[in-house]
Amino acid sequence: MELHKRVLIADDEISIRDLLSHICIQEGYDVDSVCDGEAAYLLMNAMNGRYGCVFLDLQMPNWDGASALESYRGDRKHIYIVTGFANESVTLELLDHPCVAGIIAKPFNVEKIKQILRSQDIIDTDAETKAFPPIKVD
Repeated sequence: MELHKRVLIADDEISIRDLLSHICIQEGYDVDSVCDGEAAYLLMNAMNGRYGCVFLDLQMPNWDGASALESYRGDRKHIYIVTGFANESVTLELLDHPCVAGIIAKPFNVEKIKQILRSQDIIDTDAETKAFPPIKVD
């Protein structure tokens, strides 16, 4: 499977989406951003697991991040849970999901986000996904 230098950011807080977007763009990624778990789930499925990285907040309206994750059936560790509740048992249980690569506690360290992005084994975006402009849903 060809992976893409494109990330998905799913968080209901616009300031978090904007900050993560800014960091990802600086690191050379295209960014899709959404404000709820259902939209995240739909985009993850549409990209068929080819996002280079996904930052998924746990507490969002509509579907929360855990619901999106439970419904998603990928097999590559590329999803990072972003949460203010990093040490709660429910959050830690999500580490068992085959796609969860780690948990990022809010407030997060910008350098840690950059390290995560730089550590992804990414093949540059193919023509199929370059044809779609970045998606932003507020």
